[in-house]
Amino acid sequence: MIQRIENKLACCVKCVMIVVALMAVQTVQAGTPADKTALTAAIGEAETYLGTIQESNANEAKVLAIVIDGCKAVLNNADATQTDVDFATETTNGSVNECKMAVTRNALAAAIAKGEEYLDSIRENYPEPAQKMSALIGNCKYFLNNTDSSLEVLEFGILGMEEDTKVIKTEVARIDLAAAIAKGEAYLATIQEKYPEPAQKMSALIGNCKYFLNNTDSSLDVLEFGILGMEEDTKVIKTEVARIDLAAAIAKGETYLATIQEKYPEQAQKMSALIGNCKYFLNNTDSSLDVLEFGILGMEEDTKAIKTEVARVDLAAAIAGAEEYLRSIQEGNASVVSVLQTVIATANEMKADESLTLYDLEFATAVVNEVVALSKEAGIPTGVSAARVASRMAAAYYDLSGRRMAQPAKKGVYINNGVKTVVK
Repeated sequence: MIQRIENKLACCVKCVMIVVALMAVQTVQAGTPADKTALTAAIGEAETYLGTIQESNANEAKVLAIVIDGCKAVLNNADATQTDVDFATETTNGSVNECKMAVTRNALAAAIAKGEEYLDSIRENYPEPAQKMSALIGNCKYFLNNTDSSLEVLEFGILGMEEDTKVIKTEVARIDLAAAIAKGEAYLATIQEKYPEPAQKMSALIGNCKYFLNNTDSSLDVLEFGILGMEEDTKVIKTEVARIDLAAAIAKGETYLATIQEKYPEQAQKMSALIGNCKYFLNNTDSSLDVLEFGILGMEEDTKAIKTEVARVDLAAAIAGAEEYLRSIQEGNASVVSVLQTVIATANEMKADESLTLYDLEFATAVVNEVVALSKEAGIPTGVSAARVASRMAAAYYDLSGRRMAQPAKKGVYINNGVKTVVK
């Protein structure tokens, strides 16, 4: 940077000296008219070049404009000698060449800065291309910092930065496309059996992108097109799959709605509203993947919440039935009364516990109904105490589907109080 400023200052001083020398030509006595053809052409070329750098290289353009004005003074001076004209022509051409050197150095510095910025973006994830990019930048910095570098060498550096960076970007794009294809194949494996039509589209997409990847003539634009296609078309296919899943979730919700329509009007109303909202998402052609996935998640979670409400209603009904039966046998077997009282008390605690899951509530309802049924049919069996029933209701065995049970029903893996238990 310091070297570049010193060069500009030296150039400006030189220009001022040239202008002073050229303006002094006006005092020379008239002689044989000078041939100004070459000077006219040199000034014309200088002005044309000045127009190309006016905006992008303001400092260099300012210096060149000063030189052009001085040389125009010689061109317009009828008394200028051939020596004066030749000097002005040489000065114009020399200044243009020096300006081109400065502008080209600026362009090479800008290309290197841009290359370093790109290098930072690939350094971590693409070590091999990053190594090549670093070497390219090092070579071009050598050209830039070498004061003996010619205009051709500097232009070669700029062209090298441009073309070699494109080669490296193409290499990175191949890596990205390969990763996108691998990701697409992993997704294809998840939909292959259940979603044949979307899977067929996904397979065709992967096939096309593999063609781009394996074709050694594929340009950077083609590879980037493949990457974009994998991303956007996969999203389209995922959206299609999400529509299928949402339609299935709605159908499942409607089946469940039919089972609660008469007995649970409040919950049925909520279920109906949920289905209506999700049908709106499904039937709206503008619904995005996120919206459809939101609908699927809503159907799942809100249906579970409604089922939990229904389970609480069922548990409340079971408790009410147990209490009614208990009142009818108050004079009866003391052990039966004790067991029923314990069951009802425990069930009421569970009904009030908002943290309990659907399976907890369904389990509690089943226990209450079972104890009442046993009491009505044959009385409470010997050995079934209130403490034992309470312990059974508090049991926390869950199978891998999340179903709660008093004891594992068969061999397998269960969760007991948060700890994995294997029953052999």
